[in-house]
Amino acid sequence: MGLKGTDITLNSAKVVLVHDDIGTLPYLLTVSKKVFRIIRWDLYLATSIHVLAATLSAAGLISVLGSALIHQVSSATVLLNTLRLYSVSQTTSLTGGADDDR
Repeated sequence: MGLKGTDITLNSAKVVLVHDDIGTLPYLLTVSKKVFRIIRWDLYLATSIHVLAATLSAAGLISVLGSALIHQVSSATVLLNTLRLYSVSQTTSLTGGADDDR
């Protein structure tokens, strides 16, 4: 099939191993679980802060400017928390065992 079969496989697959080592699947599962945990936490954090700010603003306890400030702080918090995604692949060893030589 040549290159056309490879393109179809890449477009239709959810995960593509680019080398012959199937032993990396546990590593991929570990990394994906950590990534989704961080994403879920970001969504929870942002939603909670926005609901709190909207409630306080509707109750008249803070001004619209205060609500906007809270929104910006929550966005920065989510951004800083998302930076943890860069460390996921660095802290999880590719072999997944104690015999890692790195």
